[in-house]
Parts: sequence; structure tokens; C-alpha cells
Amino acid sequence: TCHVYVDPEWAAKLPAPMSDERELLSELAHYKPNSRLSCQVEMTDGLSCRCTIIDTDVVSRRLELCVQLSSGLIQESQQRNTLVAGQFKEAANVTAGND
Repeated sequence: TCHVYVDPEWAAKLPAPMSDERELLSELAHYKPNSRLSCQVEMTDGLSCRCTIIDTDVVSRRLELCVQLSSGLIQESQQRNTLVAGQFKEAANVTAGND
């Protein structure tokens, strides 16, 4: 999700959310009056990205997913390395005549 909380100081500088954004926001468990969907807010030089505070629950979930993904990729990489090492060893044995 691209749910963010907009600092009240900056909220007035943003265009009002459209009806579809308001509808999606109202369904969120962590909805607050200053909630917005960052994908619906056009960032301009005047806003300079200082206007949003990221929902910490979202950050935690994304970090968890990154850790899970990284762990999975590391395991896959280790399995590939083991497989490749075995293939090299087998090729070396064939080349040396040790089949």
C-alpha cells in the first residue's frame, strides 16, 4: 500500500483527495484524518517530500517482507552454488578420467 500520513502543516498545500481515494482510505484499518495514498499525491518542488510521515506499520511489514525475500534468495543462491560446485566437481572428475 502507499498509505501515508500527511503532516497537518502540509495537508492544506495538497489538493483534496478524489472520491475513489477517499473510498479506499476509509477502508484502511489505520485510517486517520490526515491519511492519503501517496500514489495519488503529485509531488512538486513546493512539497519537497517533507510532507509525509510513513505509516510505521507499513514500513514494518515491508521490512519483514524484504527480510523474508532476502532469506529466500540467500537460500536459493546457496542451493545454486552447491549445485554448480557439484557440477564443476563432476566435470573435473570426467576430465581427469575419474568417472
